[in-house]
Amino acid sequence: MHLHGLVIYKRGGHEQAADLISRAIKLRPNLPEIHNSLGMVMMALGRYQEGLEAYRRTLALLPKQQTHDLPKLYSNIGNAYQLLGQFDEALDYHERALALNPDDAIAGWNRAHIFLLNGEFQKGWPGHEKRFELEKTQGTFYPHHFDVPTWDGKPFPGKRLFIHDEQGLGDVIQFARYLPLVKPLGGTVIFEVRGALQALFRELPGVDQLEVRQANTRSQLEFDFTIPLLSLPAVFGTTLETIPADIPSLRADPGKTLEWRERFREDGIRDDLLKVGVVWAGNLDNILLRHRSFELRQLAPYLN
Repeated sequence: MHLHGLVIYKRGGHEQAADLISRAIKLRPNLPEIHNSLGMVMMALGRYQEGLEAYRRTLALLPKQQTHDLPKLYSNIGNAYQLLGQFDEALDYHERALALNPDDAIAGWNRAHIFLLNGEFQKGWPGHEKRFELEKTQGTFYPHHFDVPTWDGKPFPGKRLFIHDEQGLGDVIQFARYLPLVKPLGGTVIFEVRGALQALFRELPGVDQLEVRQANTRSQLEFDFTIPLLSLPAVFGTTLETIPADIPSLRADPGKTLEWRERFREDGIRDDLLKVGVVWAGNLDNILLRHRSFELRQLAPYLN
């Protein structure tokens, strides 16, 4: 029943998997691996408190000699605390994981998030770079690897620097503010971004060449250095006081602004009213983002 639940979990049937694994626990309540599996499923369902309880039960049942499982378990407990907003407890468990395995990329990356959330940027940036070491995210943050040096923030006159987007579209919009800081340091700045954001970044300052992400980037473009967009804050040594704040860094396309103004007029909406766009859902293919989204109808009480 436990193994059946894991198979269902791997196929995305999280609710059914939770039921099967919970039934397995009733039959074999003292097996730590079953509680650990329940923790994984509960985390995937966004039921973080139940996930934490399952992981802590796993820790309590784990044989003392089975220390090879501790770093990952500590990291999982830390992640559960982190998602519950209990950052001190999360940091404690990430530190425990790293004490046993200093190369634990997951614990290092999660610990970096806590440092960044606490405004301790200088502590956080190095661990933030571990995102490309995470086994489960290889190729998901960005699909290509280039055999050229990574840019270290030094001037690059006469050279070509390739900067690529990564992670979610919201992350790209937030971190695009760093691109104008790059251009004064050198030659040509190439920025590759997914097609959905091409129009938004068409007039972005500091970009000489805007490219759409493609399957064969290196065969189509020539460049001397490369860097992921979300690595720019670390390169620039960003602190709370030096976050780029030239607002607005992005501007709406004038043609689209006019088009929407006409559409609002047709719907009888006055020109002098403030119009605010709301994004109420993230990428629903991402199980974690589902729990950061809500249904549009839930906004109804605030729209009257």
